[in-house]
Amino acid sequence: MTVHFAQTLEKLEQIVDRLRQSGMPDVVYQWTEGISTGELTELEERLQMHLPASLSELIKRCGSLNLLWCLPQHCIVADGPECSYKNSNDLEQEQCILDDITGEFGWNHEYIGYFTSYGEDTDSAADEQRYLILNYNGAGDPILLDMATSATEPAVFCYHHELDQFTLLAENLPAYIDTMLTLHGLWLWDWFKVTDEHGIQLNSPPL
Repeated sequence: MTVHFAQTLEKLEQIVDRLRQSGMPDVVYQWTEGISTGELTELEERLQMHLPASLSELIKRCGSLNLLWCLPQHCIVADGPECSYKNSNDLEQEQCILDDITGEFGWNHEYIGYFTSYGEDTDSAADEQRYLILNYNGAGDPILLDMATSATEPAVFCYHHELDQFTLLAENLPAYIDTMLTLHGLWLWDWFKVTDEHGIQLNSPPL
């Protein structure tokens, strides 16, 4: 078994403690024990493929995990210099008020299966087995492993069903988990604003 995620649960517990100690209300943190070797074998037989090593390790260490939090509205402060400005007609623009800042992060071995986007034609078995579901967010958008990028360490994408658009989040699963831990599980509805050809950019101005 690989050792990408030996410290993941410990780090997540530290994040949850930090959020709660800082006064964050209603932090939801749930996880289940890892699946057995027999359950992993059954899953791979159902999919007719061997799971990527990092994904196998993840769900053997922790079968499912769910972290949810929401920053209280009174804590959200607009960045004045960037949100208040004049347009070309010297008219003052309204400040950019963020509706909400939420955290939504996890995975679930029960969701692992093949995914086909609603607007994509699947004329071959390769198309039907390209995307492997890792989890769903609250809006029903799946977090996916794109098996076409690598059979051993596939890239992680989010599929936006309203836009019928895939956004690269990370070049592989370990990188995705590390990035989300750095962000304390922060979730954005428009990841494409903070990503490039390598995935989420932690130094992007919005983040």
